Amino acid sequence: MRRLLLALLTLVIAACGSPDLTGERLDIPERIVPGDELEGEVVVVNRGGAEAVSADDFFHLDWALSSDTALPPGPLTGSSGYADDALLAGGRDQVDTPIAAGATATTGAVSSQVPSNTPPGEHYVCVLIDSFGHVDESDEANNVICAAVEVEAEFCLDFEEGLFPATDGADATALYASMGVRFPSGPRIFRQPPLFDEFQGLYQGDPGAARPETSCGPLEIAFDASLDLARVRFEARNIGFIDPPVGVTATALAADGSEIDRRSFVSRSRPGDLATFEVVGVESLPADPDADPPRPEDPPIARVLLEYATCLPHVAIDNLCVEPKRPEETG
Repeated sequence: MRRLLLALLTLVIAACGSPDLTGERLDIPERIVPGDELEGEVVVVNRGGAEAVSADDFFHLDWALSSDTALPPGPLTGSSGYADDALLAGGRDQVDTPIAAGATATTGAVSSQVPSNTPPGEHYVCVLIDSFGHVDESDEANNVICAAVEVEAEFCLDFEEGLFPATDGADATALYASMGVRFPSGPRIFRQPPLFDEFQGLYQGDPGAARPETSCGPLEIAFDASLDLARVRFEARNIGFIDPPVGVTATALAADGSEIDRRSFVSRSRPGDLATFEVVGVESLPADPDADPPRPEDPPIARVLLEYATCLPHVAIDNLCVEPKRPEETG
């Protein structure tokens, strides 16, 4: 009995003399968009009886999206796309200041990227504290803090600078490949302030070429199969100084090249105006058993071709938005 009491006393003394890191508060947005930045802030508290410091004078915080409020032991590993409990791109932070017993530390806003193929619906943003185990703690089982978040179905590319080096003239072929979107036709980023009020978009061809130019299209957009796309839409803008009717046709294709949908429109603007034409959208429709004859479900959109009646250097696209199929559309 005496030995048991001594052992228990030793454990209590060790616990009182050891740090114990855990999460006190996690601040994140209520809703996030696939492919966008996730900005968050976490408050870490030391509930132990000693200063939280490691031999390396720092410890790590790993950010992840999870289907529940648990994370595997660290360090977390990343993934090329969405995976439950995977380390988010840019989601590893470092605390390099010791935390005294009873004190807290607030991390700066961490900017990580939400995978473009993240399924819509409710998820959890979780942070694993001291993910490499640098700090010797009295309790290693309370190092995860989570907060619920709603992942929206649609995400958009505005072709502005942000997570990507979308500078004027940049080749956009693989610029957004990490989001599951490629442009095999080789378009470039277009920016021409102050003429167009800081507008930046995407164009195909050479805007300095003589008119008419016949080598500027079509603009091709390819999507990773993991996106399982139901809808694609974008804005077309006149960036020229002429006043013709501008015709745009958008064709959605399946992976086998079969046509899913085709939409066309014609619009015009005054010379020099940065006119936004109506949004062009193509979609993959769900099955309709009540149609005559019954219509099977369309396959997901794999490619979109944009063809212009006038040459593409007169037109740039902006706010390209894609929406995965919702659960009710996939059976």
